[in-house]
Amino acid sequence: FAYFSNRKVVFHSSNDMKKECIDFFGLRFITLLVENLLLAICIDGVHISNLLSKILVSVITVLANYFLCKSHIFSKKEEMLYEQN
Repeated sequence: FAYFSNRKVVFHSSNDMKKECIDFFGLRFITLLVENLLLAICIDGVHISNLLSKILVSVITVLANYFLCKSHIFSKKEEMLYEQN
């Protein structure tokens, strides 16, 4: 659902769906790993409460996902290449 809603509603993409989908799920997997690492650092390393750590890391993750999707996955560069041909 996240991929399709981002593709159609948020970014209005018409790029190659197969490539986009693979990139999207790859990015989400990487951000899942980063999220878990940041939670471990905040909770075990810096000793921030579990709830505050989850809120901080969730904000970072959501923002990172949005900007990385916008700049790397749903970018208009690929659409412009197709329009020029």
